[in-house]
Parts: sequence; structure tokens; C-alpha cells
Amino acid sequence: SQSANLIRYNNIYNNGINLKNDVNWKQVEMEAGNNWWGTLDASVIAAKIVDFHDDINKGKVNYSPLLTQAYDGTSASLPQGPVNPQVLIDGGVSLTTSRDVVLSLSADETPAETRVSEDYSFTSINYQTYAPSINYQLSEGLGAKRIYVQFKDANGNESAVAVATIEYKSPDLLDGLIAQNKTLTVAISPYTVTADLEIQAGVILTIEPGVIVQIGSKDIEIKVKGKMVAEGSQALPIEFTSVNATGDSWQKPLIEFEGNDSSLAYCQFNGLFQTRGQGEVNQVTHCSFDSKTPQANNDDSRQKIEFKCNQISYNTFDGVAATFEMISGSFIYADNTNTGGGSDGLWIRLKDGTDTAEIKNNQLTNTGLRVEVQQQTPTLITGNRIESNSNYDYEKGLNLNNNKDSVQTTVEYNTITGWQVGINSQSANLIRYNNIYNNGINFKNDVGSKQVDMNAGNNWWGTLDASVIAGKIV
Repeated sequence: SQSANLIRYNNIYNNGINLKNDVNWKQVEMEAGNNWWGTLDASVIAAKIVDFHDDINKGKVNYSPLLTQAYDGTSASLPQGPVNPQVLIDGGVSLTTSRDVVLSLSADETPAETRVSEDYSFTSINYQTYAPSINYQLSEGLGAKRIYVQFKDANGNESAVAVATIEYKSPDLLDGLIAQNKTLTVAISPYTVTADLEIQAGVILTIEPGVIVQIGSKDIEIKVKGKMVAEGSQALPIEFTSVNATGDSWQKPLIEFEGNDSSLAYCQFNGLFQTRGQGEVNQVTHCSFDSKTPQANNDDSRQKIEFKCNQISYNTFDGVAATFEMISGSFIYADNTNTGGGSDGLWIRLKDGTDTAEIKNNQLTNTGLRVEVQQQTPTLITGNRIESNSNYDYEKGLNLNNNKDSVQTTVEYNTITGWQVGINSQSANLIRYNNIYNNGINFKNDVGSKQVDMNAGNNWWGTLDASVIAGKIV
């Protein structure tokens, strides 16, 4: 099914896959309750349904309640008891670290009696007086637990069978859906993400200082649709470690920020990651991003970062290709150290109504800086050292990729050295008080469609010999 259709009162069985949620571009839930699947064993039913549990990009298929027998075309073959039986475990969460849970029971009309079991055949389970909420202890052993519930009305008519699933797991293992606010604590750390993980919209995942989060497989996705607050301290940083990733782009674990207002401070990202998203991250400060084994001119051997954030300061990026897109307001990228990011290893996109932008006091080694200004944004690039020590292996030190002729970026008090092209400028920027020397080309006017004069007086070019200076200006 490729849309949210209502699927009920069918006999769907003896297929390789009984139902596939085939909406690939967004999560769409599907209602498929009140069908006969050839069995009441929910583990067998779930195994023949393709949905969120198989691919985090798909929506869920809700197959509860279950018909207790095949529908033969007559109403007599349908359950005659309370309609729309439902059971929620601990309010509908997907996992628990305790055997003791609370079951919420309901139907469209109040049942007279109920029975509850982890056995779909209800062997030796008698009906009890109905209560809307009961305490229940899960069976021993970690893993998926399925709770089956059936009601009777006052006349003794039985309902369909409601079923709910919860994962009973060790508290240090993370996967599936986080549907309620959760805190990762030092007491339980280290945590291991064992499969795809989603933080639901409106939910906050808080990570305490000192916590270690290990990503257990190269193809794991962590989707932050809600908010992640990972704020460590200088003494107790938070560590994210990619334990099995290799140098292929498709083999990096992915952390994707889709919701807004996440925050990263004093975090360490070790190993290969992809970190991206259209959500807005409030700040990235005092963090370290270390690919561990970056290779020159091999982007697949680097961490990749691409998300929206206005405040990026006091971070260390080692072997990282980073792209930051500003949010409306003021943007600052300051006091960071970037090493081994390659050409355009730091790409800053200024659009969507940035008031002002500052890129200042950063140390960039073998990491080119590309600044893309698409709006009327006053931009200051100052106090940075942008150097390559690889004998011109890397192309551009500072690439001013401006899309509007009227945009003027001020570039002052920087040192730019060791590149094929020191400064590549696409509009009439103000370039002054810089050290620009020992590049293959020190300065390139890269406005290709028309003649635009550029002001580049009051710079030190490594010499006072104007013939040498002119020889390195295009």
C-alpha cells in the first residue's frame, strides 16, 4: 500500500509478505486492524508485515485488534463482543527496562470482563472483572514481549484480540522509537545503539555529562525529530563513538537532526559519522569531531557534517568535511580549529535572512573555507589563519562564493598561505590587512560574466615587488 488506506475484515494469509507499507518518502501509518492473518501469533503476523520496524523511513502498520477466525462473508463470523478493543503498555512506549508495566485497557463500550496473557491462545487464563488499568509483570528474559487482551460483554460475547508489543531490554541498549522524554545517565553508561533509533517529534533526549554512546553498526540511523540536548562539561565530555564504520560513504552511521532546538556542547564524536539535517541546532560549542583516519583527497574517509546552526565556536574538527547553514538572525563561526578537511572542507551558507555573519579567529589547516552569501548579509571574515602545508594539493584557501553582485564581504587580518589559489572571489569584496602569500595564485577575480573591479589594497603579499605580486593575481 502506498497511502494510508483502511484495511479491515479481510483474510490475508499464506503470502510471502502479507502487507507492505510502500510509502518511501515519508512516514505514513496504516490501519490494518480487524483482519484474519491465518494465526493469532503476533510474532508471525509482524514477521510478514514490512513497515517502520524494518525501515525507519517507513510508517507503522497497526494490525491490532486481530480477528479470531477467518471472515466468511457473514457477520456471524465476526466477533460479537465489545468493539475496538485496545491495550497500551506504559502509555504506548516501545521499550522498557523493567518487567513491571501498566496496561491501559479500553473498548468502544465498557467491557464486563477481560483476560490478559503473553500467550495468544490464553491457555489456562480465566476472565476477570474488567478494570481500565492493571499492573502486569512481563515474563523473564530480554526481548520483544507481546501482550494479548480479549474482552467479554455482559452477555458473554467475546471481542477481537487486542495486542501490543514492547521491547524488554537492558537499559544500556538503544534502538527503535523514543516516544517519551528520556535521560541517558552516567550510572548506566556506556550505551550502545544497536539498530535504527528515532526521537519522536515533541520528545527530548537529554544526555548527561560523562555519558558514552557507542554506535554499534555502520548503517545505523539516529533520527532526531524531537530534540537532543547533549551538553557535557570540560571535565565530563559526552562521547559518541562509531565502532564499525569504514571509509565508504554509505558505511557511516547517520545522525539526522529533523526537529529544532537541539544543542551540542562538550561532545566528542570519534570515528566516521554523517551528521546532517534540516532541523535547527541552537549551538555547537567546545566539541571535537575526529575522523581518526582521514586520507588526503578522500572525502569518504572523513566525517561529514551538514546542518543548520547559528553559533559554532571553540570546536575542533579533525578530518571533517563540514557544512553549516545559518538560521535567521546572527551567525558566528569563531575560535574553531579545522584540520584535514580538504578543499571546501568548511562550507558556510548564509541565506534565509541572516542579519550579520562573522567568521573569526579560526585556525584552518588543509581545510579550505568556502563562504556562500545568497542574501544581503554583511559578512566579516577576520583573524583567521587558513593554510595548506601539502604543496598545493588543495585548491582554494578562501572561496568567496557570492551569488549577488551587491553583496560585499569584508576580509581582513587573515593569513592565507600554501594553496593553489589563496583567495577566489566572485563579487566586489573588500580585501585588506591580510597576509596572502606563498600560494600558486594569491588572488583570483572569479566573476566570469562581466568586469567587476575588486579592492585588495593594504595587504602583505610576501614581497613589495609589484611584478611578482601581479604575477600571482588573476
